[in-house]
Amino acid sequence: MNIQATRASLTFDPAADRAERVGSGRATDIPAGRQTKDTDRVQWSADVALLAAAQRSAAESPDLRHDLIERVRAKLQAGDVGQDAEQLAERLIDHLLGS
Repeated sequence: MNIQATRASLTFDPAADRAERVGSGRATDIPAGRQTKDTDRVQWSADVALLAAAQRSAAESPDLRHDLIERVRAKLQAGDVGQDAEQLAERLIDHLLGS
């Protein structure tokens, strides 16, 4: 985990992760998946794997869905939506309740 100012960053890639062996004041890299004598083992929990997958998905998704914005903008200009606040409120409540 890397924390910079107010932003935390967690990266997880089991294939690329490397273990580090410390002995006699000297650190050496050990490729992931390679077992050696006198090393500790780390096993990622399912929660960490899920968090890493969510982080990768969020990083790969666009910040704005321009196609959806344009469709909604066109509907607003045509008067197809935004005219009935009560209907909007009912649909939001139904959506939140899973109806």
